[in-house]
Amino acid sequence: MENIGSLQLAWANGYKGNRAKYITQDVICFKCGDTIKFVGEDGKESMFVPPSGESMGPLTVHSVNKVFAYSENNIKPRIFCFQYPSFTKFATLTDGAQLEYLALTFSSSVYLVSLSGVPDYQMIIWRYTDQMKLCVQDMTQMTPNCLSFNPGNWRQLATGTAKELTVWNVEQNNTQFLVKKQCHFHRLPEKNFVGKFKFPPEKGRSARDEPASKSSSRQARVNFQLPISAISGLTGDNLEKFEDYKDELDRLIPVSMSWQTSGDLLVGCTGGQLIKVDVETDSLTVLSLVNTMPELDPVVEEENKDAAGETRESQDMPNKQDGIAEKIGGKRESQDTGMLKKRHGTAEKVGGRQRSQDTSRKRDSMTEKMGGRQGSQDTSRRRDSITEKIFGRRESGDMPNKRDSLTGEEDHVQDKKQRDDNKSIKEHDEKQPKDSEGQAVIIEAKKEGGDRILPGSLNCMALHQRGLFVAGIDGVLRVLKIIKDQFIVVDHQDIGVPVTSLCFNPSHHMLCIGSKKGSIHLLKPESISTVKLLFDVHYGNFLTACGLAGSSEYCVTVRESGKVQVWKSDTGNLICSLSIGVKACSLATSPLAHMAVVGSETGYAYIIDLNTLDKPRVVYSIHLHRAPIRCIAFNEIGQYFFTGSNDGFVFVVDGRPSKKFEPLGYVNCEGDIKGLSTFMKDGETRVVVSSDISDSPSPKSPANKLTSFKLPADLLNGLTSKHRSLKCDFRDDVINQLSFNFSDPVYGIVLTDNDTVYCLCSVTRMLLKFHISQELRKKEKNKDPFLTASEQATGHQLYGGCISMSLHHKWLASGGGDGQLIIRPLQSLNDRLIAFAHNYWRGGVFNFSFSPDSQLIFTSGFDGTLCCFKWNYTASGHLKGRIAADAAAALLMRLNSDQMREDDMLMKMKVWDQPEKEPATDKEQETADVEKEIDDAIENDLIYTPSPPTPPEDATWEEIKRNEAHLEEEKQFADEKLKLRIEIRNMRRQLQKMMRENEEVPAIEKLPNHEFDLDVDEQKRLHEQCEIEVQKLREEKEYQNIAKMYLTEVMRKECWDEMMVKGRGILSFNTGLEVYNYPLKERTKLELRELEVIQTQRRIEIAELQARKEIADVINNIPTDSATPEDEHVETEDVKLRLLREKTALMGSLGFEVGGESDLFYSQFELASKEQKYNQVVLLQDVIYRIRVKFNKNFDEVFIKKEQEIQKIKEKNKRVRKILEDLNLPNDTVYEPELGPVERPEMLLTTADDEVKVEKYLTPEQRQKMEVDRKKEEERKLKERGDNWRERGLDQMMGGVLEIKREDELKKDIPIPAFMQEKKEAEWTEEERNIAEEYLLKVKTLEEERDKFRKHLDLELKKTQTAILEGTQAFDEVLYQLFIKKVKAESVIYQEELKILRLRYSMLTEEEFTNYEKELQEKLDAVKQSLQQASSAHGKAKSDLDAYRNEYDIHVADDKVHERMFRREFQGLSNPLIDQLFKHYKKRPRGQKAKIFDSPAYGPTSSNPYFDRPPTAKRNEDERYARKAAMAELNHEKNIPEGVDNQTWERLCAYRLEKMEKEWQVKQEALTLAEMQAFVHKRQDDEEKLRAEIEEILETINKLRDWHRVFSTDLEVQLLLKQGQVEVDPGSFIPNYKMALLIHREVVEDLNKKIRQLGERKIASMVESKDFRKGIIVLEWEHKRMKMEMEDLKNRMRDIINMKVTREIQVFLAADDFDALRNQEIITLEQTIAMQERHHERRIKEKKKALKLVKKSVHQMLEKNNHLETELDKLNLSVSERRHIYEINPEKLNELDREQRYKEIVQRRKLIDLAKAQAQEIAMLRTELERLRMRTFPALVSLDH
Repeated sequence: MENIGSLQLAWANGYKGNRAKYITQDVICFKCGDTIKFVGEDGKESMFVPPSGESMGPLTVHSVNKVFAYSENNIKPRIFCFQYPSFTKFATLTDGAQLEYLALTFSSSVYLVSLSGVPDYQMIIWRYTDQMKLCVQDMTQMTPNCLSFNPGNWRQLATGTAKELTVWNVEQNNTQFLVKKQCHFHRLPEKNFVGKFKFPPEKGRSARDEPASKSSSRQARVNFQLPISAISGLTGDNLEKFEDYKDELDRLIPVSMSWQTSGDLLVGCTGGQLIKVDVETDSLTVLSLVNTMPELDPVVEEENKDAAGETRESQDMPNKQDGIAEKIGGKRESQDTGMLKKRHGTAEKVGGRQRSQDTSRKRDSMTEKMGGRQGSQDTSRRRDSITEKIFGRRESGDMPNKRDSLTGEEDHVQDKKQRDDNKSIKEHDEKQPKDSEGQAVIIEAKKEGGDRILPGSLNCMALHQRGLFVAGIDGVLRVLKIIKDQFIVVDHQDIGVPVTSLCFNPSHHMLCIGSKKGSIHLLKPESISTVKLLFDVHYGNFLTACGLAGSSEYCVTVRESGKVQVWKSDTGNLICSLSIGVKACSLATSPLAHMAVVGSETGYAYIIDLNTLDKPRVVYSIHLHRAPIRCIAFNEIGQYFFTGSNDGFVFVVDGRPSKKFEPLGYVNCEGDIKGLSTFMKDGETRVVVSSDISDSPSPKSPANKLTSFKLPADLLNGLTSKHRSLKCDFRDDVINQLSFNFSDPVYGIVLTDNDTVYCLCSVTRMLLKFHISQELRKKEKNKDPFLTASEQATGHQLYGGCISMSLHHKWLASGGGDGQLIIRPLQSLNDRLIAFAHNYWRGGVFNFSFSPDSQLIFTSGFDGTLCCFKWNYTASGHLKGRIAADAAAALLMRLNSDQMREDDMLMKMKVWDQPEKEPATDKEQETADVEKEIDDAIENDLIYTPSPPTPPEDATWEEIKRNEAHLEEEKQFADEKLKLRIEIRNMRRQLQKMMRENEEVPAIEKLPNHEFDLDVDEQKRLHEQCEIEVQKLREEKEYQNIAKMYLTEVMRKECWDEMMVKGRGILSFNTGLEVYNYPLKERTKLELRELEVIQTQRRIEIAELQARKEIADVINNIPTDSATPEDEHVETEDVKLRLLREKTALMGSLGFEVGGESDLFYSQFELASKEQKYNQVVLLQDVIYRIRVKFNKNFDEVFIKKEQEIQKIKEKNKRVRKILEDLNLPNDTVYEPELGPVERPEMLLTTADDEVKVEKYLTPEQRQKMEVDRKKEEERKLKERGDNWRERGLDQMMGGVLEIKREDELKKDIPIPAFMQEKKEAEWTEEERNIAEEYLLKVKTLEEERDKFRKHLDLELKKTQTAILEGTQAFDEVLYQLFIKKVKAESVIYQEELKILRLRYSMLTEEEFTNYEKELQEKLDAVKQSLQQASSAHGKAKSDLDAYRNEYDIHVADDKVHERMFRREFQGLSNPLIDQLFKHYKKRPRGQKAKIFDSPAYGPTSSNPYFDRPPTAKRNEDERYARKAAMAELNHEKNIPEGVDNQTWERLCAYRLEKMEKEWQVKQEALTLAEMQAFVHKRQDDEEKLRAEIEEILETINKLRDWHRVFSTDLEVQLLLKQGQVEVDPGSFIPNYKMALLIHREVVEDLNKKIRQLGERKIASMVESKDFRKGIIVLEWEHKRMKMEMEDLKNRMRDIINMKVTREIQVFLAADDFDALRNQEIITLEQTIAMQERHHERRIKEKKKALKLVKKSVHQMLEKNNHLETELDKLNLSVSERRHIYEINPEKLNELDREQRYKEIVQRRKLIDLAKAQAQEIAMLRTELERLRMRTFPALVSLDH
């Protein structure tokens, strides 16, 4: 394709709210994709395309120098600087980043700062004029939110990230530059903070240098506080990350910056907070918003008064102090803070000048302020007056409406925007952040008048002489005034859209406001109420762009928000816009008519008439899909258009307006439709559809299914016959529908001749070519075949893509995620032409299309831009381009007549109005009503006939057709359906009858209810669904069981299997005592090895110490005392006892009493080193282990005893049960002790069957196996029940027993003789009588034996139970003793663990000391290294200064020599002439003023706050121009003295110019020398600071070592004292031993003895005094009791006298049965209430009847009133005539009125007299009533005492 030509970007459009800045006085530039657009205030546009073709990074603009710079987006990106408007590249900055640039910013001078990203994160300052890298500074790895140079001092710049804020200062030493932090805030205040922030406490101090809080009260003995870094062991970045992790406060986040003229930095935050940073004092203040202007400082007011008389010219005059400052500090930008603040005050003074007519208003406002007037009007007037006082006069009294200030064209645009964008504005308001009351901030801002600062309101800032202009997402522009630590909103204006960019033009006379809504507004700062819309291209990504009706003159686009726009193809100008009101998804233009079809997200297809471009219209809409319409495509002649969505339908719609866009039918396609393509040949339209049939398709997923069909040429002839049903779905044999599968998912689809399809593979990213045919489909009869690519070509590099074909079907184009647009001919797919269309960083190409003549290509990208590419043909490519244009012209010629006809029909169509939707009906209620109707029909045994379905209001065309088909089917089969319903009713009756009969049969014959369910398929479906749910639940439970089994196994392994001694307990028999052993793990070999080494080491140390003592004794010749063996033995015992007591107290534990004795312990007074403490810890751990082992041995012995005792009890219980059985007593009272889970915890690891309360689930295989086992067990039992000769022989020979027992014999009864049962006693014979007597004797003897045996058993039972009880009690006593041992062992273990904790704490503290010392040492090394670098820098700077001073001296001497050589230069002239020439030589231009040429930013009429501080480069250039102009005036011929020829004058002028150049050079070198001296002084100060820091660090290290030594020697000893030996107040929880003393006990005992003696004496005297006082107290109590009784009796008497006996009390006293009386009253009242309710209901009915009559009469009266109203006019006329006649005689009227008033007065007087009389009568009657009432109360006479 390169032989055809290349693609050139013609224009690009799109604005998403990125930074828009002025590059000249009236031209604005901003990024548009990978291009830069320049828009003038008059609307003219131009564009800059990067020559490299790569994607662009950050963009920055220098409005004064008219320079813009941008970076690349690739590896090792470069920065390019261009001059505007020539677009000349004059600088390329390289080696500034490895992968990316994050931000670029120009200073007001010739410097540029860049911030690089991953991986270097560096800030670099460039001098872009000579491409010089001045200095480099490493930054934190955080993305900057804001970056700004100080406009008044380029040496200051600020950076802000999400967590920190930094101000940098650039220092210069001639050609050497150095950037340093001037102030740094690594952590900002929290969001609710207001006022001055006092962090950090010291300059340059970070959080890790601050001391940490004491981790424990034990640290009290160490006054040296360790920092967090020493405690945590972290340093550097790890510590900062740890601190950030611990910091949970919601802190401020910088988002915008602006520099004040005083040098202070203003920072806006995301939450609406405003920060002021004083750079000189390194302080940060969060400003507070006030509603009224605070009182000004008197000094400030005085300065304002002084400044009021100054003029702008006086400010422009050079200041002597400026010159001095330049000599001392270097350049003018680096003046001291005082000068900056002075200039700031001067600028404010000039900006605050007033008109004379405002003086009275100011005086009134101050009077109101002093007088304290209140009220809303006074407050607003006062605020306005104060605002006028500070900022100047107001432009108008009230804030005008924005629409009132718009011009005609702007008003039209605004009206159009308001009319078309109602829905989009509503969506914008919904997306705004909400306040506490849930309202959108933009609405709240309008309501509050903009006086509130809401979150996001300070996202943009710009400084002006009038104040600080701020704006944000709330869409309100505010003007703020900063006064000290407060600010006030002095003016505001609602812009109506979220603001993302603010920028003044160089003169600050115009403000540019950019919005992410795609618009840029302009306003004048002096009158912000007048807002001008520069352009509005709307917001949202472009979905696609299409040419309009066969020409390339216009293109149509649609955005995601539903905004349809028409653009001029050659210039890119926006012609018109139209919003469809809903979100759009697709767009297609018709080749047959000037119209476009937009597919919406709601499934509607909107037809837009574009014949009149200035007034586009929506003329029709069709609801085709329930889902978003993703694809729309026309066929070649525009006869049909096709739509596709994810519902699987492709609709075919007649695309001609004359046919009213009638849908013709639809085709079913499987899956989510991704693409549509058509091709027309021989009248047939071939269509291919790609779709995604995966389980979870998404809008960005590729397609894996291909469906093709064709529409015959005679489709419209007999259309209904080509439908499969009344639903209008096409028959397969008519459209020849085929389906195929893609081997790999693909993107995009294009159909060409010979059924050839082109796609982009999502796996290999290749361009694939497929051939589809009927033969391929016939090979696979039962399933869709897979397509195989016949050809492949190189595609795109990244994921995604789209593909399109030119109109003449010769060129194939594709766009991908790599941002490339590739065009290739169909004959050679590998012949590619590549153009970079969009930025691949933002997603690349979204969609594109050819213009109808294929001369232009329109692309839309994920970056929100629309690009137009045009062909730049070669000599040989013109022919091919002409072929494409001719094909489009031929098609246009062929469709010309049809197009004119269809356009006429389209223009005649009316504007389509959205029908008002009725309120949606409740579907649940409808379903409930239908179910209720069905239930009523079943209950009443009726035939239910459903009502015909009614489509909803927003039904799709397919749903309407389906409903019509349903209605037609209802009509056709109405009779058959009625018969079926009758049969169903009969079957229901029969089933109900059978179910009733089933209820009456016996339970064994009953059938379950589901047997009567005739819907077998539904039963099967429900059963399968139930099985699926059960299977899912079973799998879920299996996974849960597996997880629990794994957890069980892990817990068992760690807590049971690895334990050498398992944890268990012993329970007592009779008490609730429980004793547990110590679970122990087996010690590892490493632990045992370490213990052995430490023990060996300790033995060696002890032996060495003993040997040293013996040697010392021998050396000192210490004699041994002679004593008898008996005395020595006694003395040894006493010493041992005393030493044992002292050792116990000093060791701090009783370990030797419980098996923890050891001679290897260190003394607590010897534990000085860390190694000794560690060895002591290991030895103490060994002691604890041995104590536990010893206790476990005792525990095991007791456990064995319990097992033996239980065994004994079981043996005795066998006899007890036998006795109870013999005594016929119940066995449930037998005490059966067993070992439970506490004593055998292994029982918890297994689950018995009786513990499972639910039925175990068995699989069919398990059930089958259990059934087989059961049968085998039954067979075994049957075999055992067969002929068993052993049992049979035992029964026959010995009666079934081997041993005869006495108790068995006693149980047998003596058989009664038969005659005693058959005969009476009188009939017995003598022999029978003897037998009877013998029988009775045997029975008596048997009973006596039984009684004896029973008593014997009772006695044996008691003895056995007593023995069992005694055995258990004895064991409980043993267990109690074991419990005592356990308590003692626990106390000893706790004592040893306490010592271990103390030792570990001591070691940890020592480690912290070591860490801090190591950190200080590292810091010391770093500072020493910095000192070395600073020293070398100081030395180098000093040497440079000396060299430069020498050079300066040479130039000064040269300047002086130049003056001395004057006479030699003119030695040929006479002395008077030379003297005269010398005077002219010394003459200099005086009072010249440097004029600012071509710089509106610093002109006399500029509103720039920095108008009086132009940059150094600009000022030098202006001074050069001024000097040349002044010299030209001096060199004029009129200044030639007499006698001097022109040649000599020219020599003089040249010599004088040379002298002035030398003087200017010396002056500049003097300034440079002063700057270098300042640099040397700063380096010297840095060196001194580093030396002081080193000394401070060394002092800290020494203090740390001292405290470390003190801590190591000041040991903490644990003492073991008895309870009575501690005489310290325990306090609230833990005793405080800080002021305690350790003394001998005998001192305390003697003191206690004396105290007891004195106490006994005192108690004796107190007892005597107590007895005496006791009698007095008893008498006082008796006297008081009697007084109280008397008072009580008086009160009771008074209550009885004054008590009123009411009627109720009288009735209660008189009635015999008061309760019966009350019940009777209650019954009466209930009857009364019932009667009243009946009466009330009757009255209600009567009232309702009366109400009906009243309503009827009201209706009649209304009719009468209507009739009377018709005659009202006539009556009014007659009344007015009569009134006129009546008013003619006013005298008669007055007489009549006088008489009437007299009558009224008389009548009123009579009524008043009557009322008084009646009032007196009522008072009298009330008095009588009270008298009669009092007669009913008894009168109780008061008794006198």
